[in-house]
Amino acid sequence: MTRKKILLVTFLFPPCGGPGVQRNLKFGKYLPNYGIDVFILTVKKVLFYTYDEKLLTELPAENTQVIRTNSLDPQRISWLLKSIFKKSSAQKADKPIKSTAKKSIDDSGWLVKVYRWLRDRFLFPDGANGWIPFALIKGWRVIRQKKIEVLVGSYPGPSNALITYILSKVTRVPYILDFRDGYLDYPYITYPSSFHKWMHARLEKLVVTNASKIVTFGPFLTNRLKDRYGLLDSTFSEISNGFDPDDFKHLEKNTSLKKADEKYRVVHLGNIFLFRKDCFESLVKGFLGLDAEVKKNIVFDLIGNFYQGAKDIVANLGLEEHFIFHGYMDHKKSLAYLVNSDACLILLPENDFAAVTGKIFEYLAVEKPILLVGEPEGGCGQLISKVMDYQTIAHPSDTNAIQQLFINLNLNNWKGPSTVEKNSYSRVSQSGHLAEILKSI
Repeated sequence: MTRKKILLVTFLFPPCGGPGVQRNLKFGKYLPNYGIDVFILTVKKVLFYTYDEKLLTELPAENTQVIRTNSLDPQRISWLLKSIFKKSSAQKADKPIKSTAKKSIDDSGWLVKVYRWLRDRFLFPDGANGWIPFALIKGWRVIRQKKIEVLVGSYPGPSNALITYILSKVTRVPYILDFRDGYLDYPYITYPSSFHKWMHARLEKLVVTNASKIVTFGPFLTNRLKDRYGLLDSTFSEISNGFDPDDFKHLEKNTSLKKADEKYRVVHLGNIFLFRKDCFESLVKGFLGLDAEVKKNIVFDLIGNFYQGAKDIVANLGLEEHFIFHGYMDHKKSLAYLVNSDACLILLPENDFAAVTGKIFEYLAVEKPILLVGEPEGGCGQLISKVMDYQTIAHPSDTNAIQQLFINLNLNNWKGPSTVEKNSYSRVSQSGHLAEILKSI
């Protein structure tokens, strides 16, 4: 049987770590099982907030190839300058960052604010625009040499989509867009002017309306794009984020991850950046108001980076023994904490109805109760409501409802989801779905 060859375009890819690289990594891992040869076009090492070299070992030795190019974007230039002037720091960056409770991200610092101000106003379509010419030259060569049959543009970000569109026009190879998050509908983007928003709206229309297929994370984005551009239902397919069954193999109960007091452990996987600040503070204040007898037996394991000041909020309220900031750790180790947890936590800001965060599927995989401080009618809220038999969702502004979540856990003996159809959220079956889409083009 003839194998189909695709080129997947994505700026961020391992060794960059974090949840944002998982979707493309797993497609690269499992699509070859369905007769697809995957060529991944990405950038060489860039300055990023976290690294995980172990992720690259998941890719098969055959039928998946990572092709890296140079770039003149700020992240790549920063990495090169760091490697020149701080060789020892660069060597540390080559290794996975170790877990540390002292690790925080000051995404409110003046340098970060200056960079974002300049990027949002002068770098179009995003901070990776310095990668575009390098990706176009290398992509064109790969398409010709490898006889690529379909292009896959990964979103975020806009540069990925623009590169994919241009390569398709130049080579006449059809393309699909795969949306892990929305573009104009992403709730955490603000445009500095109406002109900037108009430019991005024009780009979204260009790349969406010329794609052979649009793959979205769920019905929210599908309906938005369908209504905005009058596209047919047949243009769209939905592949949610998910979990990889391999990640959970050989992960067993480990008493060393639980303290001797045998308290209930609530795990939050993922970074707590500034846009989650308000809902995190609501969680802390809600927890503070619990009766002492309920509160004393609960500990939060926060796995990931966090904004500057998060620990101070906890310390000022005298809750250090209840909120443990572990910092970033590699994916496998973080899942070990998840397997050994008693409940799982999701924090989503007010008015975020779109997000169906990837961690929710890993939470479903371990079949632990899922707590959400977020919009009850949002994507995550609707999914959790389907699988939990009791109320585990609270609006970010309602500290009384947040308190009730932990009372409900005790009343229901920390019971997990009652009905979980895990196979539909497996990265294996999702890759099979994407393979069908690719073969149909």
